Amino acid sequence: MADAGLTLGLVSGAVWMYARIRHRLKMGPVWKFRWFRQRGTDGDTRTIRRLRQAMSASPKLLTLPFFFSILPFLGFWAFAMAFFVEPGSAFEIFGIGFLVSSSTLGVLAFASDKLVRYGLEAQRYAALEVARRLHPDVAVKFLAQLANGSWWESRLAAVKALRAVGTPSAVQMLHYLVQDQSPEVADAAGLARNELLALTDGKTKPIPVASMPALAIAHRQLIAQIYRRKSKRDRIQHAQELDLVMQQMDDLVFSQLAVRRSFPDVYCKTCYARPELLAYESWDWLRCKQCHQADDLVPGVHEVIGQIGAAEDWVLHEGTLRVNLWNEATRIARLGEISRLEIAAGQAITYDWAVSAVVELFHKHNAQDRAEIPVQLVGDPVLEPNTLRLLKTIDQDFRWPN
Repeated sequence: MADAGLTLGLVSGAVWMYARIRHRLKMGPVWKFRWFRQRGTDGDTRTIRRLRQAMSASPKLLTLPFFFSILPFLGFWAFAMAFFVEPGSAFEIFGIGFLVSSSTLGVLAFASDKLVRYGLEAQRYAALEVARRLHPDVAVKFLAQLANGSWWESRLAAVKALRAVGTPSAVQMLHYLVQDQSPEVADAAGLARNELLALTDGKTKPIPVASMPALAIAHRQLIAQIYRRKSKRDRIQHAQELDLVMQQMDDLVFSQLAVRRSFPDVYCKTCYARPELLAYESWDWLRCKQCHQADDLVPGVHEVIGQIGAAEDWVLHEGTLRVNLWNEATRIARLGEISRLEIAAGQAITYDWAVSAVVELFHKHNAQDRAEIPVQLVGDPVLEPNTLRLLKTIDQDFRWPN
């Protein structure tokens, strides 16, 4: 009878621990979202601490929360065996067998790296969260620990996160990882470095931002589904869908790296307007305030000067952009978000007509408030007195030579 109880306990404990390990591996995609999910404001120190631990720890150590989650059950079982079960009974023998086999299988699983895939997936997700949520300088320091890890999968996770950070220090770290002994890591680091260089050189067009609101809604809904008490299969499916949504959001934000780094010194070449910065959780992106697109956003525009009588329509030099607000061929004025207006002499245009059209457009655009734009004459253009007085309506301090 005792032998049968011991055998049953050993088998039951092994089956129970095996089922727990298998369940945890399958639920890994769900667990990572909940474990590293930001709670409340940016001052969520508990989640930041978890992210830091994920960067510095071995992937194997990240499996410890799984073992911690089963210790209360095993402890309660051992307590019950000690105080509430008759010594030498068949149930005690069964309980001892259960504890021995389940604990042994857990230790063997930990020692044999059976659960390491669970920890590596957690590191991959945590690295991307570091890139999304922390200041770039802090993120690079965190990721440097991961980049020096002994597991090549950990270093590969660091490469993908450094690509998302995109700062010069991140590029320098990628230069280091190009020499990695693992071909997978070296190739990924080289590709990430080249993508960043192409972005900074303006060779890569940003991804259209029209899909971002829908992605944000999908993200919010999938997070809610994961937290609901649904079937394991549904939660895993939602976690996989959430991974894809977050990847699309990451790709969109990454494609805007150059203009986001330059903000607010960014200008839309199509609309002659500054962009607005939008944000959802840890993602932020730019779009033009007029056309709500990002295709023609130009970085490095510190000051914008609107011109009447310009030789070229668009000239950007050392952070100063000069745009032409009057087309003599079509006799159409265009509006622009500018810091000052210049009327430049020397062009074969009807200056009085052009000034009147541009000033009228400014007044229409600022119908609720008084238009205030500094005006400067360049090269002494010939203007009628009425035209000069009209310019004073948008610049109270405007003075003209007698």
